[in-house]
Amino acid sequence: MADMIPIDEIRKQSAKLEKTVPGNYVHSKSGEKYMALEVLWDAIAQEFSVKYANYQGDRFCRLLSDFLAVVEVDGKKVQRFQRIK
Repeated sequence: MADMIPIDEIRKQSAKLEKTVPGNYVHSKSGEKYMALEVLWDAIAQEFSVKYANYQGDRFCRLLSDFLAVVEVDGKKVQRFQRIK
C-alpha cells in the first residue's frame, strides 16, 4: 500500500504546487532549460518532490523545497530554477 500524504502537508504546500507544475524553467547557474512535469510525494523525506526534464529528454527529481530554493549566483540571491514563459 502506498504511503498517504498528510492533508495538512497538502494544504500547506498547495500554493507552491499550483505555481510550479507544469511549467518551463531555467537553471540559475547552468542556464539550461527544464520542464517541471509533476509533483510527487517522497515518503522517505516526507516532502513533495518535483519531477522535471531537460529538452534532451533526461529526467530528474528534486525536493520541492530545493527546486524552489533561493541560491547565490555571482553575489546575487536568485531562485535556483526561474520560471520562464
